[in-house]
Amino acid sequence: ATVLQVTTAAQPHMRAFHLAWLGFFSTFFSTFAPAPLMPYIKPALGISKREAAVAGMASDLGSISGSTIFFRLIMGLVADTIGARRGMAACLLVTTLPILGMMYVQDATGFIVCRGLIGISLASFVACQALPSLPTADSCKAWVSVMFSKPIVGLANATAGGWGNLGGGITNLAMPFVFLAVRDSFAPGDNDAAWRLCFWLPALLHFGTGLATLTGRDLPDGNVDELELSGAKQKSRSDVVLKVGFSNLNGWLLCVLYGMSFGVELTAATYFFEYHGLSVKLAGALASNLFARSLGGIASDWLGKRFGMPGRIWSLWISQALEGVFCCLLGLTTSGMALEEIPASNTAGRCVLLLSVFSIFVQMAEGGTYAIVPQVSRSALGVVSGIVGAGGNLGSVVTTAAFFASSDARTDDSFIKMGLAIVASSCLCALLYWPDEA
Repeated sequence: ATVLQVTTAAQPHMRAFHLAWLGFFSTFFSTFAPAPLMPYIKPALGISKREAAVAGMASDLGSISGSTIFFRLIMGLVADTIGARRGMAACLLVTTLPILGMMYVQDATGFIVCRGLIGISLASFVACQALPSLPTADSCKAWVSVMFSKPIVGLANATAGGWGNLGGGITNLAMPFVFLAVRDSFAPGDNDAAWRLCFWLPALLHFGTGLATLTGRDLPDGNVDELELSGAKQKSRSDVVLKVGFSNLNGWLLCVLYGMSFGVELTAATYFFEYHGLSVKLAGALASNLFARSLGGIASDWLGKRFGMPGRIWSLWISQALEGVFCCLLGLTTSGMALEEIPASNTAGRCVLLLSVFSIFVQMAEGGTYAIVPQVSRSALGVVSGIVGAGGNLGSVVTTAAFFASSDARTDDSFIKMGLAIVASSCLCALLYWPDEA
């Protein structure tokens, strides 16, 4: 397809597009669903600040049952060998179980374990972005981009990833309202029962979307197994795919860059709730981060059309550097103030504005990264996409551990330190190299 017709879900192009982003959206929604409910979950389960930080890291690292980073790499291999459609469906259906388990946890350990298992579902991002390459189709690079021509591949990938990423923002926005509705209708006055019942919503999203994913098509001409049987597609060798993907330096650089444009949803709601004295409902709305990554894809496509790959790299560097700058400015707004003075300092409006601009550049950097990913390796796109996506999870874990996990750390000072790290990491763009377009 040469255009992005988002108002239709016709086979094969737009069905794949909509199933890709909706599957990823569901896993983001479930992974971050506990975050806006923490003011109710923490006292019910006796969770300390340190344990809450560990739970947040577990949701991104999957440290209890095995690393989400590991599962993203596995999903990349699955996408390059048997197809992303079935991989995403399995990921969604299996991780429905720990979502239901959240309804029955009784202590911090159970909560951390469930968050870790649910976090594995974020491997669906690779299924959203990656599909095995056809040796006869130069433009066949990703589940989304295989359906669209090269001039809009950045927009298509960034939009699918961006709409999926909205799951985290929509969760922050919606779950406080869901909690209040459930409490008022099914558990009057019982906060503990109400937050537990809320997890029926992400569980239903997983189950329904997992079944719907199976109705899509892997490739414009058919599904992977059908094309392999007919001889239209060669069966991919997993050892070759892994070797090609892991040996690509551009993929590892993008892994680090993506790691520094991911994870703001983990801290923003808590920041507004604790520092500015806003209600959980309003804090979730302000931290909902509803800015699409499509801007990053559009900018990358526009500069790529005029300057080739250097234009795409410049687009990513500018977005990520500005992301770091506004992250610092957000922290500087309240840094140095006594915590009890902040709610009365009239800085909430300025912080909301800075967070909004910061969010724009976060999303643009993420979209700009995945506008470049399809250009990295045609034969091992799934593995490369898995490596880059894993960098997002690892980056969130590292930044949480380095800047936010300490009980003595101020959130605003942590924003400043993280912003400086983001600006420094953006310089890695200078090392991205395509010999044919140097």
